[in-house]
Amino acid sequence: MSDIPDHVRATVEDKDRLAVLERIPFDPAEDEDFQGLTRLAAEAYDAPSALITVVSDDIQWFRGCFGLDLRQTPVRDAFCAHAIAEPGLKPFIVTDASTDPRFRDNPLVTGEPYIRFYAGVPLLLDGQPLGTLAIIDTKPRALPEAGELRALSSFAGLAVSLIHLKDRERSAARAEEAVVHANRRHEMALRAASIATWEWDMDGDVVESDAALRDMFGMGEGGSLSLDDFISAIEPEDVPALNESIELARSGGGDFHAEFRIRSTGRWLVGMGQVIPSRDAGKLGRLVGVNLDITEQIMRSERERMMNLEINHRVKNTLAVLQSLASQTLRRSRTPEDFLKAFTGRLHAIAATHTLLSDNGWEKVSFGELVNSLVELPANTAKLAIPDDADKLMLDADEALGLGMVLHELVSNAAQHGAFTAPDGLVEIRVSDPQRERGAARIEWVERGGPPLPEDVADGFGLILIRRSLEKVLGSSVLVRGTSDGLLAEIILPTHAPLKKARI
Repeated sequence: MSDIPDHVRATVEDKDRLAVLERIPFDPAEDEDFQGLTRLAAEAYDAPSALITVVSDDIQWFRGCFGLDLRQTPVRDAFCAHAIAEPGLKPFIVTDASTDPRFRDNPLVTGEPYIRFYAGVPLLLDGQPLGTLAIIDTKPRALPEAGELRALSSFAGLAVSLIHLKDRERSAARAEEAVVHANRRHEMALRAASIATWEWDMDGDVVESDAALRDMFGMGEGGSLSLDDFISAIEPEDVPALNESIELARSGGGDFHAEFRIRSTGRWLVGMGQVIPSRDAGKLGRLVGVNLDITEQIMRSERERMMNLEINHRVKNTLAVLQSLASQTLRRSRTPEDFLKAFTGRLHAIAATHTLLSDNGWEKVSFGELVNSLVELPANTAKLAIPDDADKLMLDADEALGLGMVLHELVSNAAQHGAFTAPDGLVEIRVSDPQRERGAARIEWVERGGPPLPEDVADGFGLILIRRSLEKVLGSSVLVRGTSDGLLAEIILPTHAPLKKARI
């Protein structure tokens, strides 16, 4: 890497950065989710190419690549290596690489893909710059405006959120694999430690066991027990597979191994054993084995399965919303500047909500947290009144994403047409039944002190988005109407909002 500046080499080879990269491995195979995000970024900036890159100590991998037939480049040729070494980790801009002394002799400039313009934002994971989200053009461009850079940073934030989700998915898979290995270790440990031991005399049909096994099956102490006594304690639907394994062991076809549930407790047990043949002719011998409670492993596997389904839902739903938002906003924008301004705001709202949910482990967040993370008041204008009950209204991920869009559109409408345009304007948020004890929570957005709004205010595109964000995604009801000095929006959130496919 002698062809790159010392400060770039120092960043690329930084041990802490490489340690994070090692902990979060990246599959060089094409990923349709990252591909979709780069396509959206390229379309938003009317650029022929966009990338999501990961920079190792010698190779730049393209995790997502739109518009280029490349999967990797050497670090010495990588613009992104310079981007992650930019002081302050600010967006790294090259307006014309053919005249820039750092890049004019770069093979990616003098040859395919003939890069001229480059704008990249570092992707930070655990405080370390691992790669970038970048826009590339084959023609020189002027320096991007502040709004364009904010939008590019929002795309980068979504890329980081997507990387985190993918990492959680990989972690869940690794955890599942660990459970498999743990079960194998448990088998050896059980044989060594004789935990919950039992011995079945197959000729006399008598089962001898320790107290641990009787506890597992919910049986009292004392008295001899037969195999049927134990089988009667097992869930009926698990019995056929158990009997099949017993017969396999008795016939010499293999060791005994079965998983089953106990009827009285619902807990899962695994049984393992071996046949010890009798020395006496004509006798079957004994089946000796151990049992282990595997309820926690089963539950953990189910939680991991549900987490994988949830992660997949979040990724697909977010990309679908972004694609629909871009299409609808573009259709209703008069100029590219109008589109960029409107789409950037909506993109920021989604990214901010994703950040809030990610910080809370994608568990529930309060409505008050959501308001504080999204609402930025224009200076020296309106005041916003938020009730204490806002923190009592807890939102799941779908509700937070839907209401995040709603809050953004209400704030934008107030800033352009409503209470935020007047010095004495006031917006009051009211929350009724935040814990939904009566079946549904009610949220009211009340604007006062602003100019009167037309009766057809609810037909504006932004307020149409409000209805669709809630009605289509959350199954909630929403009323928006103009008043004599402002606007009233009333939102009803049911106790259990039915999940529907995102549609804007």
